Amino acid sequence: MRTIAPMSEVGAYEHFQRGSELLASRDFHQAALALEMAKRIEPDKASSREALGRAYLSVREYAKAAEEFEVVVEELRAFLTPVIAAARSGNPARLRWDAAGSWTAV
Repeated sequence: MRTIAPMSEVGAYEHFQRGSELLASRDFHQAALALEMAKRIEPDKASSREALGRAYLSVREYAKAAEEFEVVVEELRAFLTPVIAAARSGNPARLRWDAAGSWTAV
């Protein structure tokens, strides 16, 4: 039998995993609740925000869905801007992956 940790002990990843499972099983309302918890714990996590946007979209919470997707797009833009610039310059060797988890020019 699987034990369930109290909500205060469950991390963002576990909420994200549960929300993803609920999305896959088409339980969109419960998925949104789990993904909202993940967002509260790690508000800058694009994967949780994207999944939450899909859950909101599925329950016709269009304004909330758009807000989540806009955050994801901005995070991706910031992440990919140096990569795109390096690719356009023809010199991708000028990039390195830093300890903060993003591309930086060298």
